[in-house]
Amino acid sequence: MLSLRPYQQTVVDRLLDKLDETTNPILAVASVGAGKSLICAEVLRILSAKGWRCLCLTMSSTLVQQNNDTYISQGGLSGIYCGTLNLKDTEQNVIFGTPNSTLQAIRKHEPLSRVSFNLIIIDECHNVDSQRPESMYMRIIHHYGNRAQGCRDNFRIIGLTGTPYRGKNKAILGDTQLFKERVCNISTSWLIHKHYLTKPVFDQPKVSSLDFSKIKVNNMGKFSTKDLNAVVNKSHRLTADIMAYLVFVIESGRNGVFIFASTLQHCEECMAALPVDESACITGNTPAHERERILHEAREGKIKYLVNIACLLVGVDCPRFDTVCFVRPTESPVLFTQAMGRALRLYPNKKDALILDFAGNLKRFQDWEDPVLTQALAQTRDKDAELIFECPECSTMNSEFARRCTGFVSKKRCNFYFEFKDCPQCYKKNDIAARYCIHCKGEIIDPNSKLTFQKNAFPVTYAVMKARYYICQVKAQVQCQYTFLRPTGEIGSAAEIYILKTQYHKNIFYGKFVREAFNKPSKHYPYLLNLAYVNKMMKQIKPLEKITITEVGRSTRVVKRYYHAPQDNALSHA
Repeated sequence: MLSLRPYQQTVVDRLLDKLDETTNPILAVASVGAGKSLICAEVLRILSAKGWRCLCLTMSSTLVQQNNDTYISQGGLSGIYCGTLNLKDTEQNVIFGTPNSTLQAIRKHEPLSRVSFNLIIIDECHNVDSQRPESMYMRIIHHYGNRAQGCRDNFRIIGLTGTPYRGKNKAILGDTQLFKERVCNISTSWLIHKHYLTKPVFDQPKVSSLDFSKIKVNNMGKFSTKDLNAVVNKSHRLTADIMAYLVFVIESGRNGVFIFASTLQHCEECMAALPVDESACITGNTPAHERERILHEAREGKIKYLVNIACLLVGVDCPRFDTVCFVRPTESPVLFTQAMGRALRLYPNKKDALILDFAGNLKRFQDWEDPVLTQALAQTRDKDAELIFECPECSTMNSEFARRCTGFVSKKRCNFYFEFKDCPQCYKKNDIAARYCIHCKGEIIDPNSKLTFQKNAFPVTYAVMKARYYICQVKAQVQCQYTFLRPTGEIGSAAEIYILKTQYHKNIFYGKFVREAFNKPSKHYPYLLNLAYVNKMMKQIKPLEKITITEVGRSTRVVKRYYHAPQDNALSHA
């Protein structure tokens, strides 16, 4: 019998107190490694001794078996109701089962449907779609709630999860949600800080990464398999190179690695480049007994490379493994943290958990607020990048590509943005790539999604006949005017205007124009708000060869400039 950690005992006490105080469904948020199965087992053991009949539901047969084993190890007596495990027990006070098997029992009026449960515990309760009464979990809740008839005080619901969001990051706690009250929020960062989890070490190796930057999420907030396969199909050799590097890392003294691939086809490619005797792949099609055999061999150290798509996010207890490798993009930091957590469990002589990102996830989420993920951003910052932007709030130097300051103030991420967009709901600043506000969690609508397609909005490249550059001292502007010849013989024109009044304007001018127009742009950066200097600088710009423009109606926009061989002479400070 295991002794509960102090915080686990606190959670158990709070849950039991809340069950006495309210009939509202209760939520316990506990990250991976917090010991949700042990917390659940202790609550069930105490209530079972009082005569309560309890049903504990979770999505996979692996988690059903795992939760049942933990409960028995704590001295409890239980039954399992799971078709996949070929077990349908109903006599014990405590039953562990899957929602699929339970709903089938209700439909077929089997003995389980006639049990009057006092408590339903839902593990990984973010899977509950409480907005749809016809959904699987809600039908089960409705059925057993009705069996309580007029004695609703005898019916309770507890939810356990490490990720209290579902779908497009919509919270599962609130007045309009199933869960109305929360008793705890045990985060990954807190567990690491208290040494209940292994410290993660993040790395973005110099080995080339798979480029998923251009794929978009669909209406469900997910990446499509078609788009993922399109990237993978172009990168056969790159996948093999990444796996070769990974083998080198593991053979250099690490215990094992969880590899998160993009698609079934990608899993096969990864497996083809890994040691045959030490590798295995788990997908949604892997039979339960085969999955358990593979995980058992991984725990024993016989398997060191575990390839999967997203099947090892929950219900996997393999503390020996100390590495996670991403060769797939994740749609949200929640999923990234969940996957990362597979390697954070404590194990003898495990010094750290190495997180390798070959899919650009650390770049995709530039605006993370979680302390662990902020640490990831700091650790993977390009140490070779030239630091030229000084943050006006914390004085940290940033690279020319920084959108938000990478500095820290009182151990928290600096809040200064070089580029940002406002949330339309709460009007607070967010990263320019953010889909959901980090403050109010509302969706930030892409304004381009409301534009209608126009047939003449294609980029067209023209040779430049003449390029002229003007500095307007009064309005503090740089004006660039170009003329070109159309195939019809008509002369066309395009223009760009850059304002130079604030640090923000300076960064825009530098990032969109100066970096391309000069051979050594960084030396000009400190003086870009000095119009006299800019005027002198613009006279020594590279010769322009051609430009790419888009024309919509009568408006013309410059998309890209192409220059001849660079010419850039030293300037003295004006």
